[in-house]
Amino acid sequence: MKELRCCFCKKPCGPYGNNPYPVNISQRARCCDLCNWTVVMVARLGNTEQARAMFNEETYKEQLLATEKIRKVIENESNN
Repeated sequence: MKELRCCFCKKPCGPYGNNPYPVNISQRARCCDLCNWTVVMVARLGNTEQARAMFNEETYKEQLLATEKIRKVIENESNN
């Protein structure tokens, strides 16, 4: 499967990417996880100050760390 490029930052976004609607309405467009978190989610929530505070690079990194911690806990439990 061909690796897609983010329609915003042009970085690779894996084989599937995220739907960039409503920022980019092209049916073929895809975006990376970071742009989905910092651009698309903010737009979907109305581009408000509260949305920008919730969905920024810092909270994206926190979410990635939390996801990694959860994955490790699940792996450890399955190994026991």
